[in-house]
Amino acid sequence: MRTNYKRSILGLNTVKAFIVVMLALAIIGIVTLIVLGAIGDVNVIKSASGSASNEGNAYINDTGYTLAEAGQGRSNFIPAITLIVNATDGITITAGNYTLTGNVLTNATAVNWREVNVSYTFSYNSQLEDGVIGITNNVSQGIQTFFSNSVTYFALLGVVVIILIISLVVVVVNRFGGGSTSQGDSL
Repeated sequence: MRTNYKRSILGLNTVKAFIVVMLALAIIGIVTLIVLGAIGDVNVIKSASGSASNEGNAYINDTGYTLAEAGQGRSNFIPAITLIVNATDGITITAGNYTLTGNVLTNATAVNWREVNVSYTFSYNSQLEDGVIGITNNVSQGIQTFFSNSVTYFALLGVVVIILIISLVVVVVNRFGGGSTSQGDSL
C-alpha cells in the first residue's frame, strides 16, 4: 500500500494558511463592527432623560452660565430650556433674550440678569448606551492596531520564506553530490 504525502513547496502551504487566517480575522473584525454598529443604531437601548426645575444661582450675561446638571458626568448631555424666570421680580424671560449653546446659557440682548431660575429637560446617554459605544470604540481600535502591524507580520513571513528557500537549496545541492566529500582521502 502506497501512501502519498503532499510536501510543502518552499513552505508555501504555511504562507497560504497564514494569509487565510489573516483574511478570516479581517472578516470576523468587520462582522463584529457591523453588529456593534447595528446595536448602537437600533432604538433597543434608550437614552436616559431628566429635568431640572428652578435651578437657582443662575445668571444670563455675556460670560455664560453652564447648566448645573451638565457637570454631573453625563455623556452626550442635550438640554432644552422650558422656563427661565427672573428671580428678583418673577418675570418670565422669553427665548429671544437668551441663547443656549451646548450646555451654556448666554445673553442674546444688552440686558443682563444677575439671578434667574432656570427650568429645563435633558437627555443623555444611559450607562448601557455608553457601554456599547465604549465596546465599539475598543473593538475598532483593537482591529485597527492589529492590522496596522500586519506589515511586520508579512515581513517576518517573507524572512521565513527566504530561510526556507535557502535551506531547500542547501538540501538539493547536498543530495546531488555538490556538497559530498570523499572519505579516506586526506591531504
